[in-house]
Amino acid sequence: MRKRWWVAGGVALLLGMGAGMAQWWSSQAGERALVRLTERLDAQPGWQASRHEVEHGWRHSSGVLRLAAEVPAGHAPFDIVLPYRMRHGLLGTRLDGEIELPRMDESRWQASEAPTWHATYRTLTREMTGRLVWPTATLRGEAASRARLGAGELTLSGHVGDVRYHLHSAPWRLTREDGGILSGELDVQGRYRGDARRFHHTLSLSLAELRLLGGAPFALENVSHEADIRLDDDALHYRGEGRVGSVVVGGEQVASGRLALSLTERRWRGRANLDRAHARPGGVGRE
Repeated sequence: MRKRWWVAGGVALLLGMGAGMAQWWSSQAGERALVRLTERLDAQPGWQASRHEVEHGWRHSSGVLRLAAEVPAGHAPFDIVLPYRMRHGLLGTRLDGEIELPRMDESRWQASEAPTWHATYRTLTREMTGRLVWPTATLRGEAASRARLGAGELTLSGHVGDVRYHLHSAPWRLTREDGGILSGELDVQGRYRGDARRFHHTLSLSLAELRLLGGAPFALENVSHEADIRLDDDALHYRGEGRVGSVVVGGEQVASGRLALSLTERRWRGRANLDRAHARPGGVGRE
């Protein structure tokens, strides 16, 4: 009997040590993934990325990720601050936080609440899923311009070199003294595989309407676009098709149409070969 207790105790000790090592490995893997993400963001043209107030532990970590845009001389600086919290599990890490715009005061930016985001990183597969949610907000600019941005969300999933995305946004409105633009409900989804040298990008877009405000009334309704873009060693290939359910002028429908386009641009030659472009008879289109 005593021998069995010794065996059971040894097994429990080994399991505990294994769980502790798995927890430590998961926390280290989650931290390395965030370091790589920061480095990739910092390598993007026009942006500088850095982390501050970093506290790293076996089960919980926290910090602040700051993105600073490189703006021309004489323009106001623009920063995005993302405080984050990390919870490390045995097989993955979960992150969540908010998005702050420290240089935007209430006279320029108004929203009922801060945008929020969360992400999950799986240690074994190195896959990540993320979701960004933002509320309805108002942005005031110069020359009496004003933008009302509709609430929406963006989801991402996959790993480096293969990312799926889905963006959905409520209508938004941009107004100026001489007019403006109204954009209806927007939905975009796609998949990006590859890197900056070789990639395959497919996307599908739908827009309920696009309307000009002020001046002559003009609107596009039920707009959609599908595209397949591929970059290989020889050329950039594009195949796409756009549709417009109706073109409305002065409150009356005057046209509808479809445009299909195929384009190949040879690498290193600096010229494009137009393979195919056509519009549906009776619709709108341009070659």
